[in-house]
Amino acid sequence: MRPVGWRIALYFALVFVAGIGLGILAQRYVIPAPTRADNHQHRESDRFRKAMVEELTKRLNLDPGQVKQLDGILDESRKSFQAFRDRHKDEMKVIYAAQHEQISAMLRPDQRVAYEKLKAERDAEMKKRDDEAKKPQAPGH
Repeated sequence: MRPVGWRIALYFALVFVAGIGLGILAQRYVIPAPTRADNHQHRESDRFRKAMVEELTKRLNLDPGQVKQLDGILDESRKSFQAFRDRHKDEMKVIYAAQHEQISAMLRPDQRVAYEKLKAERDAEMKKRDDEAKKPQAPGH
């Protein structure tokens, strides 16, 4: 009788490799990506700003006066970006509406109903996020 140990090891290796492949495919196509909690954009922006100030302070050896100037520059930039978004909000709404119409036109009637429901959910989520972003933040948050 011939030893079959290598065959068993080969089968185990194949099953292991198949499991890795299946796990990769599941991660990529089946398991939903984790969603970010609401209103993280402002916190992420503040975290990025703090990291930027810290890095510039450390790497460029900024003195306290320069750090204060940098904070002023970043404040003005934030205001300018927000003003730009506000000015172009109507244009963005027109583009979004055209996109919605084109997508809706390509769908079958049963798909269109589901798409309208999905759009309503997304619109409600965006409105909720906008409302939360307008609320004043407590210091330290």
